[in-house]
Amino acid sequence: MDDFLPGRIRFDDGTSQDYRLLARHHYLPRPPSTWALVRVARFVPEWTRLMRHASEDDLRVVGDSTGDQVSEKPGRVVGVAVLSWPVPMLRARMAYFGLSRSYRENLRFANAHLRTISRVVIHPQFRSIGMAAELVRQVIGRCPTRYVEASARMGHFVRFFENAGMTRVPVPPGAPENAPAYFVIDRGEVFEGGETGTKGVMYAAE
Repeated sequence: MDDFLPGRIRFDDGTSQDYRLLARHHYLPRPPSTWALVRVARFVPEWTRLMRHASEDDLRVVGDSTGDQVSEKPGRVVGVAVLSWPVPMLRARMAYFGLSRSYRENLRFANAHLRTISRVVIHPQFRSIGMAAELVRQVIGRCPTRYVEASARMGHFVRFFENAGMTRVPVPPGAPENAPAYFVIDRGEVFEGGETGTKGVMYAAE
């Protein structure tokens, strides 16, 4: 990914503060409601490789000509993905998993089996190089639940969720024309046992 860049891309765990560094580049004005996991991409300039005796503090980026704030960790935050606890009721999820309209059933299922990718933000200077898909893959790989979902209005126009291995689910009948695109991935190979749910989906045993 970073072969042609004047530096390298470094991926590591982040915090809500890292998201706030790029929040102004996302189309939703509000931050996520919950934070289960944050994964970030940092750009470390080429000149830092020449400083063999420099400490981590010495390699910290001290300025950003784009006007973005700067992270306290080495490198400039150029991408972030946020994993959140799921909202209890989501029409596309209910249709896909064959859930009833019971709030209690949906809440129980969502908390036990799902996490939601609520934000993926890439700095404009680093888009179209596969960074978004890589961040999604890394979030999926670190998720503690069998299923990972994403619901995004811009999902109709971007492919990075699918490029990361997620499946785009058809919009359920009766949904509004502007309904968000829904994506889901089953990490079933990581989990053993369980009970078979509707549509052949394997529900982890409770």
